Amino acid sequence: MNLDPRHLVQLATVVELGTFQAAADALGVTQPALTRTIQILEQRVGSALFDRTARRAVPTTVGLELAAIGQSIRSATLRARDISQSFSRGQAGRLRIGATPLVAGIFLAPIIRNFLTAHDSVTIALSMGLVGELNERLINRDIDLIVGPIGLFERGDDLAYETLFDDEIGFFCCADHPLLRCATIGAAELSKVRWIMPPSGSLFRFQTDSALEELGVEQVRVALETLSVEASVEIARKTDFLTPLSALTISSNAIPGLARLPIHSDRLRRPLGVVSRKSGLQPLVRIFINAIVDSLREHEPSPQER
Repeated sequence: MNLDPRHLVQLATVVELGTFQAAADALGVTQPALTRTIQILEQRVGSALFDRTARRAVPTTVGLELAAIGQSIRSATLRARDISQSFSRGQAGRLRIGATPLVAGIFLAPIIRNFLTAHDSVTIALSMGLVGELNERLINRDIDLIVGPIGLFERGDDLAYETLFDDEIGFFCCADHPLLRCATIGAAELSKVRWIMPPSGSLFRFQTDSALEELGVEQVRVALETLSVEASVEIARKTDFLTPLSALTISSNAIPGLARLPIHSDRLRRPLGVVSRKSGLQPLVRIFINAIVDSLREHEPSPQER
């Protein structure tokens, strides 16, 4: 015996409203059509669903039990509709974000915190990696978007590139570092100090080494190699080591005890942005990108801070 779920929903409506006419109006059908539906349902069940002697539509025991099932079906249908609409509007879902360590460690953290607070039906999976690894994961659809230095990512026909801001790698140190008192900082001074650097082979390390070479530094005294921004910041704050970090990221998240050396180079500049897929872009991805843009507008540093 197969029962049509729609018939059970109509039965539940009749039981709730008490008359066939009221139920027909609510369902947007004619009363004769609704009556035929209930008759078909009774034939399949093999039992009367309403007491035909009463003036109102008084359900039998079987009618009440089936009506309860109809109510559950209707509630589940409405819930499914709400969930579907939430996903289609970007109000719910799972967002998989890939980011380079510098970006994920400090820049994205407060943005994600605020985004999740405002979207309690969203789950974010944040993974960190180097440029090549993230690019491959995006192409393989293992992540939904990348936030990082877009100029370094491999170009693809199905990938969209959106610049968010022009960043610059800055050289950071503790707030009372001796170099901050120097009138000029040149290759000699930079060659004497020890550094906390990104791992060898990373594009961030390559860009940093290229800039130092342009400044005349022939050999860098590396004390620590790490992908951890937190470790770099914490150690730099409490030692005389220097470390390269995203200038805009640090300036938009003031860190006590950390200062930037007044050193600039064209080789230290890099556009940061978002890489996503052109096809099948979730509304949630676009909403998150807009949240990043809004955050940048609120915390954009002054020209003196850059």
